Amino acid sequence: MDLQSKTDFYELQQKPTETHFDEKLRQTDASGVATGTREDALDMQRLGRTQELRRNFKSFAILGMAAVTMATWIAVLQAAIFGLINGGTAGMIWVYLATWIITIALVMSLAEMASMSPTSGGQYRWVSELAPPSQQRFLSYVAVIAGASYTSATIILQLAALNNEGFVYQPWHVTLLMIAVAGFGTCVNTFGSRKLPLLEGIILCLHIFGFFAIIIPLWALAPKAPASEVFGSFSNFGGSSSIGAACVIGQISATGSFVGSDAPVHLAEEVKDASLAVPRMMLGTILLNGAMGFVMIITFCFCSTDLPTLLGSTSPFLFVDVFYAATGSKAGATVMTCIPLFLTMCTALNAMAAASRQAWSLARDGGLPFSGWFRKVVTIGTPIPANAILFSLSICVVLALINLGSSTAFNSIVALLNGAIRSLVTPETMNWGVVMFGGVFIIATVDYVARGRKKYAGPVVNIKRY
Repeated sequence: MDLQSKTDFYELQQKPTETHFDEKLRQTDASGVATGTREDALDMQRLGRTQELRRNFKSFAILGMAAVTMATWIAVLQAAIFGLINGGTAGMIWVYLATWIITIALVMSLAEMASMSPTSGGQYRWVSELAPPSQQRFLSYVAVIAGASYTSATIILQLAALNNEGFVYQPWHVTLLMIAVAGFGTCVNTFGSRKLPLLEGIILCLHIFGFFAIIIPLWALAPKAPASEVFGSFSNFGGSSSIGAACVIGQISATGSFVGSDAPVHLAEEVKDASLAVPRMMLGTILLNGAMGFVMIITFCFCSTDLPTLLGSTSPFLFVDVFYAATGSKAGATVMTCIPLFLTMCTALNAMAAASRQAWSLARDGGLPFSGWFRKVVTIGTPIPANAILFSLSICVVLALINLGSSTAFNSIVALLNGAIRSLVTPETMNWGVVMFGGVFIIATVDYVARGRKKYAGPVVNIKRY
């Protein structure tokens, strides 16, 4: 972007002065209830949007939503196997620290854009506003749950196996539990939508207290590895060409633990004083979750005293084995595991909330087929994009059925969360992440050429100058 384009953009983003504010323009949601602040009304007027959803979220609630969606301290436990195989304990710790620092800079950039354009569209809207004019429509069009549901289902079944010797879970068990977790998220996002801000605040408290409920027993009960080994011992159990290459592959543990920093953006049109609250809580989330994750990953590494034995476990999540070794009790390990299990289910419902709002926003801009149906807002206690929520549920059900046929295919799709180029490749299975990434891009491109370019102008055309 040249200097003149940047100047024009920032002039475009400048809020109107008091004399430009239309006193007759008062924000009401789709049901006619007054909502939001004066600044929110200014933002919506400047961005050329009509307020349809109710602004029920305040800063603490949106911090809870963001923190539990990212859930870093839980994610590092769930993805620990990748880091231990590729990098070992030292690799996990130092790669995590470097990734956290880089992600803070990334989130600061995203927060700045969220402050300038606080709407549910998020990334595709920012691309529309910041890309060169000749490419705005196409690039924003292609910019545009199931993982948390899958993780929750697998943890439940691992607990069943822990407490019932001889139990072997089948793919259909995972599929049914995935659908159940997604159904739970749908019910909360529809019938419980009015109380969702209160629920997010409660979940944030559980997120913090649950963290201490995990690390204190580990500190007190678990055997510990020497500090020199934890911080200085790198491992390469994955057969990479070098320790450095192993650490790069193992970085998937760290990058995956920071997914979701943009979640508050997709609820921006439901947040009071969004241009301030959303970017501040985005930054607060990465600092809070990053610090908790750093303490948790160090604690976990100290408690991983015998890596070859731990990595030889058949458990899908190694942290359950560590909990059991620390407590010496199946009941104790089960209780400790239920904490990240419940919070992971909450991550699934938050992911559904964010995904449905982004789909609704894209449909509002004419970017989806059947946009009129997707953008419909209904009032169930509070106005919500009910059809977009049901669509998110249907996608999760389809992915659950894919897992029934092939867990490899499902994991390849979920790997897109970290980007196809970061997907872990093993000698035993072909990794289809690159194929899936390319396939989605091709489908979006074909749809744009055939339909999107005729109906989708990009949100930038709605912005008003003052």
